[in-house]
This record gives sequence, structure tokens and C-alpha cells, in this order.
Amino acid sequence: MNISILITSRDNEKLLLRTLESLSTCEPPAKVKWEIIVVNHRGRQPFDRPILAMQEHLPIKFFAEDKEGVSNARNRTIQESNGELLIFTDDDIRFPQDWLQIYWKAYQNMSDDFFWGGPVASDFEGTPPEPELLAASHASVKGMDYGPEARVLNKTEFLLGANWACSRNNILQAQGFNSALGLNARRDQPMVGEETDLMRRLRNNGVRDYYLPDARVSHFVPEWKCTLEHIGERWEASGIADTISLKGEENPPLLFGKPRWAFRSLTETYLAGLFKKLRGKKAYKEYTQYRYFLGVLKGY
Repeated sequence: MNISILITSRDNEKLLLRTLESLSTCEPPAKVKWEIIVVNHRGRQPFDRPILAMQEHLPIKFFAEDKEGVSNARNRTIQESNGELLIFTDDDIRFPQDWLQIYWKAYQNMSDDFFWGGPVASDFEGTPPEPELLAASHASVKGMDYGPEARVLNKTEFLLGANWACSRNNILQAQGFNSALGLNARRDQPMVGEETDLMRRLRNNGVRDYYLPDARVSHFVPEWKCTLEHIGERWEASGIADTISLKGEENPPLLFGKPRWAFRSLTETYLAGLFKKLRGKKAYKEYTQYRYFLGVLKGY
């Protein structure tokens, strides 16, 4: 098998069906064998008939994962797949017609020292967040676009989990996704960051991330994700995940067992936001930064 497309879903039949219908319009490269692996994790019910009927049009295999957490489901997709190139995406995505061809060409033309990803454009269910809030939003809301040029990303840039690919060998060497991270990993606090954590480990193994501007997908963003509270919650979860992912790589001075710089940053962003609001201005950026540093402290 040449290509495996890996999708996890959880009680999201309507959007998953739309995603599979979009995949049916993609043209695979000539003489390439491909498959789609869909894992339903901890869903309340099996997939409905319209989704199962897509097996008549696409090379799909469906599985159920009982372990809680999206990372366990993502690892199950890897386990059930056979492709030498693994392409990761989500259940709320639309694809360009040449999406598979772009990834396969990059995989064939470049060494195994790379993994790849493309832009993610937001398809808002309702009215997009106002510009100031959108600018302060997490990439899961505002999307990601690193420009028109194909290039190696720098250390502060990361691909999004809805649109990236890597060779099976490199994924296995990096030991897959960390089950302590990702949605539903813990019930006491929101968790994200499983893809970024895996990409960091790929980088530590000498594999670099390469940006493919033509591999652009569209990501559905429901209206409830466009609120300040959800965006703040997402940034806080990112702070927790970054701390878990990077723990042990740094040894900062501590206060009460937590890094002093995080206390300082938390205080500075809180005061900056307070002063801005007292002047009658919106403090979206300061609020989301405050929530991120709060997440860092929680992560410790």
C-alpha cells in the first residue's frame, strides 16, 4: 500500500460524511494504491448508513476504539493502516482535487528526512470572530498559512494536525502520539497538542517539517468555537500541552515548583490587559496570553 489517509471521529457523522464526499473528488496519483482508515473513538453509536455506504465509492476501512482520548484513536489509525506514506487529517475537512498528488510528489521527490503539511483555511459556520479576536485566536480557529513559498519551517512554526503527512518509518521511530495529550485525554482539564508533540519528536530525530502551500484544505469551524471563552480555553490547554511536551528540555529557576518566568509573564499579561480595559479598549491578545501562561503553570 502506498498511501493511507488517517481520520479519527467522535459522534460527528454529518461532517464526516461531508469529509468523505470531498475525498471522493480527489484524484490519486497514477498507479498508486491508497486507503482511508477511519476510527470512531468512544462514540455513543456506530456510524450511520450514509457513511458506511461510502465504502462503495472509496477504499475505506472503519474501526472502533474503546480507549478514551483522541491520541489513542490516532495511534489506532496508524496500527490499522498499511501505507508507506501516512496522511493525517480530521473529520471536518474539505480537500482540493490534487491533494493526494501534491503529497505523493513531495514524498517521492524528497528524502525521508522530511515530513510535510499545507495551509488550513477556516470555513466558519456563522459570522467569523471580529478581526481583533480572530488575530488573537488559536490556529484551530483562525487557521494557518505560512505564505506562497514552499520551504522548511523554522523552530517556532508548526504544521496543523488537520493537514500533514509523514512516512510510516519516521512515525514509528517517533513512537506515535502521546496518549497523555489530545482531546479527552483527561476529564479534569482540556488537553490538546498531541500533533505538535509528535512533530517535536520527529524534529529531535532529525526529520524536518516542509511546508507545501498548494496542499491547502478547508476546515469547518462551528460558531461555538468563535467565542472568547473557548479561544482562551484553547490557549490554556496549549500551555499545559507545551509544558508536558517540553518538560525535561529546560531547567528554569523555580518558585513553588513552577518556573518563575511563567509567574512573571502571567502577572505582566494580566496587568497589561487590565490597563487596556480601563482605557476602554479590548484586551483579547492579553487575555489569551494570560490563559496560555496559566496553562503553563497548570502543566507543572
